[in-house]
Amino acid sequence: MAGLASEREPHDACEICFTVSGGLNEYQIYEYVETDGEEAVILPRRIPNPAPLEEGEVRNAMDDDGNPVWYIGRQGIVGPTDEEPWSKDIPVSYIELKRIQERYLNTMLDISGVHGFGLGANGFTASLLPEYADNADLVPTEIEDIPVTVELRNVHKSFGHAATAFRPIPVAAGIGSLYNGGTLGPHVVRDRPHVMQCCTLWSLTAAHVVRQNITSSTASSPTPIATIPTPRKVGNIAYAFTLVGCGPTSSECERVGYKNRTSQRPDAAAIQTAQGARTPPYNAPWEDEDPTRRMYYKHDKYENGPSGKIKEACIGKKLMVWGAQGGANKGEVTHLNQCIVVDYGHAYARICGVTFLDTSKVLPGDSGALVAWRGTSNRHVVGLFFAGDPESSERSVIPAMDLKDAFATAGKAFSHFWGTKEGYRRPATN
Repeated sequence: MAGLASEREPHDACEICFTVSGGLNEYQIYEYVETDGEEAVILPRRIPNPAPLEEGEVRNAMDDDGNPVWYIGRQGIVGPTDEEPWSKDIPVSYIELKRIQERYLNTMLDISGVHGFGLGANGFTASLLPEYADNADLVPTEIEDIPVTVELRNVHKSFGHAATAFRPIPVAAGIGSLYNGGTLGPHVVRDRPHVMQCCTLWSLTAAHVVRQNITSSTASSPTPIATIPTPRKVGNIAYAFTLVGCGPTSSECERVGYKNRTSQRPDAAAIQTAQGARTPPYNAPWEDEDPTRRMYYKHDKYENGPSGKIKEACIGKKLMVWGAQGGANKGEVTHLNQCIVVDYGHAYARICGVTFLDTSKVLPGDSGALVAWRGTSNRHVVGLFFAGDPESSERSVIPAMDLKDAFATAGKAFSHFWGTKEGYRRPATN
């Protein structure tokens, strides 16, 4: 994050807000937050800051349901900004709750057995390992007048699977590498030289699907990616984030350690599609249409792909997960902005910024799957599925805007998520 600190330009959204000049993410607003024992944390803001319209560019002001669309750069977003109140019972803005969370995060994680801290419907939540249930009394009942609820919870595990037969589908396709197997997630527009020209697409998935993602190197890899069960090559890794682990056992993650923030270092990877690799492995039920715009599952069913706009998750709302193994399944949002420990089999890592869904039908092999809203015409992007608790119905999601921020911070910025209705008038991407 040193680059963000050295290249920042003050922004009038708040006294501690700034932007970073140059690149596709220059319209993202950030702010600094002081914490309880480490360097100031940089938080991406979720407030409008649109790029100027270019000649020939048309942006949607409303989605098909009549909801306003606002923009960060050229990324369309539906839903409230982070300045809106959390709820009727907690009339505090989302961004202020994030600030409070950062100020007390280390203190909470230093309580023995507490392995997660984030936001739930009724305020803050502290995740406590079941075997440490007696330590619940050590957790404060409120922080700065915000209630804190203790929840007994196991450590989440990554949901890749190397030995599963997958149904081959375009978005939501079963994919595999030398390391693991998982699901092809949403597409993003990597290059955008002019509005009326075609673009280069990357396809996102979870990093642990395509490489061992807890190592000492963050370099790109030439690992080939193939569809499952056929060995047909679909592309190579363009970029994969590497997580900083906190030890080979979960007990070493109980205390404060390195925090892989989803807006800086997510469990995510981008695949550069190989030339001519977009044709589905089986005959598709459509003609004369780019298959990246469809989600194809159960061999004979297909749906419109995501809209290309982002609508962030809301507690109590139901979303869809498009997995290669579990298929299309809905789940209810239960928690936001969680800081948790994830078991990757060979090592553990702490990841902050995670959304929780309640859905038992999302299965191992669905890591990397697109998570989107349920509407047919307004299937807005929410994020990327990557982990969960196999002994319960709780599943973990990386938010879409955090993915966009992280790729920009890594010097791999993309303009916006690609979809069936991305908001631009232009020829179809080839």
